Amino acid sequence: MIAISIDFNLRQSNKEIHQTMDYLSSLIGTEIYYSVEYKKTNNQPHIHGIAEANQNTVKQLLSLYISNNWYINTVHDANGWLNYITKENKQINTTHDKNRKYEA
Repeated sequence: MIAISIDFNLRQSNKEIHQTMDYLSSLIGTEIYYSVEYKKTNNQPHIHGIAEANQNTVKQLLSLYISNNWYINTVHDANGWLNYITKENKQINTTHDKNRKYEA
């Protein structure tokens, strides 16, 4: 189990962030559970997520397809990480969620 954190570009919409996460999920071949938040200092969007995936594979894919603003680490306490990423009542998103309504 790995923890994933990615800082996105200020110009990326919620829809583009969800599409990027769906694409990353398809590349690594597993679901990613994540929340989207915005930094208080500059309103930059970023995600915190969790996935059952090979850490080295995900690092290689992020290096190729995402900016350098990402962080991956092994999760030893999945429930603790899920509690952290849902702080402040944030919603958990699941990649390829067919019921998700994209917001601009």
